[in-house]
Amino acid sequence: MVKKVINNIKKNVTKKKIKNFIKEHKVAVIGVITALLFAAITLYVSFAFFQITDTETVVGGSVGEIADIKIIIMAQDRNSSGAPVANAYSQYAYVPKAGYTYNSTKSYCVNGSTLTYDATDFSVNAQTSRTDTCYAYFDAKDNLDIILNVYLEDKDANGSGTGTYSTKLETYDIPSGAYAINTSSSSCTNGATVTYDSASNKFYVESNSKTTCNVYMNVLNPDIAVTVYLQDREGINSYYKAKTIPDNIYYSYNSSKSSCTNSATMSLVKQQVKVQTANRTKCVAYLDISTGPFIESAEVTGVTASSISLQLGASNSGSAITTWYYSIDGGTNYASTTSTTPTITGLNPYTDYEILIYGVDANNKQSREITVNAKTLYVFNGVYAYQAAAYTKTIEVTGYYKLQVWGAEGGYGYNSSTTYAAGKGGYAQGVVKLNKNDIIYIHTGGQGVAGSTTKSVKAGGSNGGGASGYNYGGSGGGGTDIRIKPSTAASGTSYDTYYARVIVAGAGGGGCYYSAYYGGAGGGATGSDGKGYSTTYNAKGGTATAGGGGGSYNGGNYKGTDGSFGDGGAAATSTTSNYGRSGGGGGGWYGGGGGGYRANSSYYRYGQSGGGGGSGFTYSSSTASSVPSSGWLLTSAYYLSNPTNAAGTTCFNSPTGAEETGHAGSGYALVTYCGQTATDGACSSTNMAAYNSAC
Repeated sequence: MVKKVINNIKKNVTKKKIKNFIKEHKVAVIGVITALLFAAITLYVSFAFFQITDTETVVGGSVGEIADIKIIIMAQDRNSSGAPVANAYSQYAYVPKAGYTYNSTKSYCVNGSTLTYDATDFSVNAQTSRTDTCYAYFDAKDNLDIILNVYLEDKDANGSGTGTYSTKLETYDIPSGAYAINTSSSSCTNGATVTYDSASNKFYVESNSKTTCNVYMNVLNPDIAVTVYLQDREGINSYYKAKTIPDNIYYSYNSSKSSCTNSATMSLVKQQVKVQTANRTKCVAYLDISTGPFIESAEVTGVTASSISLQLGASNSGSAITTWYYSIDGGTNYASTTSTTPTITGLNPYTDYEILIYGVDANNKQSREITVNAKTLYVFNGVYAYQAAAYTKTIEVTGYYKLQVWGAEGGYGYNSSTTYAAGKGGYAQGVVKLNKNDIIYIHTGGQGVAGSTTKSVKAGGSNGGGASGYNYGGSGGGGTDIRIKPSTAASGTSYDTYYARVIVAGAGGGGCYYSAYYGGAGGGATGSDGKGYSTTYNAKGGTATAGGGGGSYNGGNYKGTDGSFGDGGAAATSTTSNYGRSGGGGGGWYGGGGGGYRANSSYYRYGQSGGGGGSGFTYSSSTASSVPSSGWLLTSAYYLSNPTNAAGTTCFNSPTGAEETGHAGSGYALVTYCGQTATDGACSSTNMAAYNSAC
């Protein structure tokens, strides 16, 4: 290839324009990708897989006998402080990019050729019809603070380091091979430090003042060196030294011609040369053109949370593949299949997999190995039936989650073996973006306790239900909510609190003794009032900003407790027969008020009422004004999209998918991972609208 390039240059040497273009960087120096063709020897045995890549660099400019123009770059010297030295210039192998300016007055050509400098691409150009030598001068700027000199260790005939450093690396491009910085010999003036990042092939200088750094790079001695020769044409004894092993020709290993020093062994594995040795070795591999299997295609056709399905195809130009092999652990273990549509199972969810694949024909010849990449899905369907304690879940994958909550029903009132209605629970849903390591707390409300012949104050359902009256009334149900602790939250602050709720389904109020009266339904922006004798003085439902007022008779003293933030109010109570027969308020965003009574045994029913329902809540830009002015813990990052806040008097789907008008029984919650956008999967507009199917 180099010979061909030179021949082309010779044909066109009539009027030349030669550019010297090598970029110099000030602190972080651009490196080149190099191929490391050696593997370190382990204690017992090591393996090297040889896949040649082209690392030879062809440098333009002066090329021996065909060069008619020679351009010499002269850059002004600097002292140890980085300042320019007057009238002192040294020859450079490149056109400097940073820290220098072109001196057109001082620059010249011996035989009068025209010399120009192009500042846009930092090149020096000479145009002439005859042989000439030109000198391009560059003056140092005063503001260059860092000078970096890099020296490479010399190599002997075996490629090992000699301990001498005669090569100054003018371009800062580390050549092919392997080098490491000699930290004991490298140094900078004025307290600066220099480091080398082998992954990016860059030098980094840290300094608070002008500095000059001298860096010495040591050769990493090779342990395994391989040279590969490929057959020119099938059937002839002629070979050429390979830069790469072509992937469109199948090769077999010629063991009679191939050899290694120091008792190493060599073979051809999946069209790569494999060396096994316990010592340093040099190997020469000869590969002959042959017939074998080729992989035409390999693609991923489907993924789940635990599986990846593939479609594999063999090329018609090679032998038929009878068995396929694949690995998901970097080649440590392989599974085999005769199917061209295998499914890899037992995988971890939301994990990137690099799958190595090769095929084998009937003669056990191996194809070249190829790689396909796939990522398994993440599936999370959190189902939270009622329990008194909170559920806790740490989020594993950042993404969008659908939240669904159902508030609890209130407890029934009681009268002569007959139960009287309590308020039903509400429903709320929305989509929230959760981050990995966020923590969510799921509180499911308990159904209120029904009244009974056993006269006592009945405690409200867990998570905010208000207590009943003493005589026969039912207690309020508990609200269902989800709270969030951000992954970035400061330690020491509790987020399992009403002040970190993003979604709440209000609960129903408890029923009372009299058949015509009942508890108010929970949910919606405002919970329903408890039904009693007086519309004016019945227990009220909670609102978006306040608890519902307690019920009474004509505003008298025997009044139920007002609802509060999160909690339903308790019913007014008395151990006197026939008094205190009202229901407790339901919990929610704000709880409903508890029912009151009238202190008159003949007209006790006039003061009764069921408890008020608790309100529901979905945290969004339109409801953020309703959060408490003090103590609120969440930011707009946790606003819900596509929210619904349905009252317990409306129709929506139950946790099992059946239709219900208001939620009966205890509270319930579902948390479902949707995907990486707010409209994926369960968060799609179709699925989000399913709550209000007609009953």
